[in-house]
Amino acid sequence: MAQTNEKMNLEELFESLSEELPEDTDLSDLSEKWTYYLKNPIDLNKTDGTELIELQFIDPLLLQRLIEHRQVSGNFINALEIQSIEGFNPRIVSLLLPFVKVGEASPFTGSKFNDLSHEVMLRYGRTLEKTKGYQIIDTTRSRYLGDPNRYAIRYRANLKDKIRLAINMEKDAGEPFF
Repeated sequence: MAQTNEKMNLEELFESLSEELPEDTDLSDLSEKWTYYLKNPIDLNKTDGTELIELQFIDPLLLQRLIEHRQVSGNFINALEIQSIEGFNPRIVSLLLPFVKVGEASPFTGSKFNDLSHEVMLRYGRTLEKTKGYQIIDTTRSRYLGDPNRYAIRYRANLKDKIRLAINMEKDAGEPFF
């Protein structure tokens, strides 16, 4: 599909549509528009239809059905979804596909807190036998300042695989907590 978008032959497109185009159609202007839309495809989720009308082979009734489909069913997930719209026969779909795309939605569009996933992990450990560092009472000598407990805490948040946050905290045995 990607190869056909870049290598679409405009002459073949003119020939296939020559009978349907009005006689007063400026072919050089149309060629420029087609070349532009081949390089910059029209986003089906953002268009109001004016760009699609400029292609000259989309009927206003089909355009209305496309926009109604988007309003009823929500944004398009894939450009091939236009096949399910009444009136979009295989010929029109094959003509239209090189000129359209379905853009990626912003991660913030329609985001709700239920789209945010959380993961928390807590690990605790302690050596039962008292080690030498805890047996030293003399404050001038090297000794352990913290308790013998080990903690590891990990928190992860993920918003639709677009924004990720991870916080890791660890306290070893013998270290002070703060």
